[in-house]
Amino acid sequence: MNLRLKICAAAGLLTLAGLASAVSADPNGGFGGPNPVPPPAPMWVTCTSQGEVCDQHATLAGPRARSWLNLTAPPQHCSSVIYTVKFVGARLFPGGPPRVLSEFTTRALGPNETQRTGVDTRAFNILIYAQGVPGGCNQGQLASWGVIADIEPYIG
Repeated sequence: MNLRLKICAAAGLLTLAGLASAVSADPNGGFGGPNPVPPPAPMWVTCTSQGEVCDQHATLAGPRARSWLNLTAPPQHCSSVIYTVKFVGARLFPGGPPRVLSEFTTRALGPNETQRTGVDTRAFNILIYAQGVPGGCNQGQLASWGVIADIEPYIG
């Protein structure tokens, strides 16, 4: 190894060492800083169907990486709701229906309650559907609903 290559390699190691110490010196682990990212806002859906099962859905882009999906019923809800999440891939043909790769259904979630599931890494989109649970202001028909859907990276 010539001297020029040794100097470049040593400078690269010093740069990496400096970067690592700068990140490890951050009490937030190098992420977030003093102003962490605020939680996502609720997505609201209006149903056009009758009964407890809503015919409309909320859509998120699939992260295409190992992640968690946290579903929270917004505090504005006045009754419980059950969410069904469908992880969908590419359509088999143009204009065809979404191809469901996998799905997950939560327990009944009241206001501010959360349930977590892993994200199917093959999914291009995440469709979230809702079913109402009678009680509170729900007298047998789900007219609209909301969800706070938070995707966070899987660290492990």
